[in-house]
Amino acid sequence: MSKGNILNKIKLLDVINTDIWIKKKINQNERIKNIYILDALRNTHGDIISNFIKAVNDNSNKISVKFLQANLIEELYEEKNPEIITSINLVFCTNIIKNRASEALEYKKNLFISKNNNIFLFNTLLSSDKITKEIKKSIWENFIFLKNYE
Repeated sequence: MSKGNILNKIKLLDVINTDIWIKKKINQNERIKNIYILDALRNTHGDIISNFIKAVNDNSNKISVKFLQANLIEELYEEKNPEIITSINLVFCTNIIKNRASEALEYKKNLFISKNNNIFLFNTLLSSDKITKEIKKSIWENFIFLKNYE
């Protein structure tokens, strides 16, 4: 059907006072979802992190989990490729890395947002010496937020 033919049919519907609605399919997977874990944290809390990764894989196959060194985590929020599809990222890191990120990113509603609308949620709880049940619960709540984010 040509564009002119469509416009004629819309005008005809207007003449007979008929409203039309166009249903737009919403793509819920517009954002790529990632979890980044600082390599040093894996060395410190390996069992907890491996259990977390297993739970993530059991609950969602659309979220990728990657281990990065401190300097590579900082490259995540630098604007080198503004044409990249927007993403939401849960980053497990230290307070030092979070503080550096807070200088480079905009802070809105408990999230850090880059210039090309990538969203970062930084979690520094794994950098503590002892991991309590409350910390595990908070980590899981961050994952649920990431999983359900649209």
